[in-house]
Amino acid sequence: MINTDCSFVSHGLMKMLEKEYGYKYIFDTCLPTTTGGWSAFAAGIFYTPENKYVAFYVDGSRQNWIQVDATEAVNGRFTGIKAKNGEIIYSRHKTHQAISQDKSVFILGGRERVISSPADLVEFEVVGDKLMIVGEDNGN
Repeated sequence: MINTDCSFVSHGLMKMLEKEYGYKYIFDTCLPTTTGGWSAFAAGIFYTPENKYVAFYVDGSRQNWIQVDATEAVNGRFTGIKAKNGEIIYSRHKTHQAISQDKSVFILGGRERVISSPADLVEFEVVGDKLMIVGEDNGN
């Protein structure tokens, strides 16, 4: 299972977005920049009832929530790493280091590069409101 614990959006805010707007939280990831790279911060990615993706993040002053279109952020594949306990973790942005709960693996680098402990790397992608592991029968 891919660990999608949100790094900054509270469960209360997630529940409010689900209840008030019908948004479904998917995961945290970085956003594309105007220069062609990826942001150095994570945003919470949500799937909307209109079959669109939106991202929420907090501005630099940590005062305001910003909502942006996240279509480009969910395109393509993501790299994760599988821990001994079966947990799959991934790096949310270029300076984020993820460590598995059993501490058997780590990964960092976001979408720009992958630095990891030697273990099973996996790829996953966003399909609708779910994360699907590439090459695995995901129950479909």
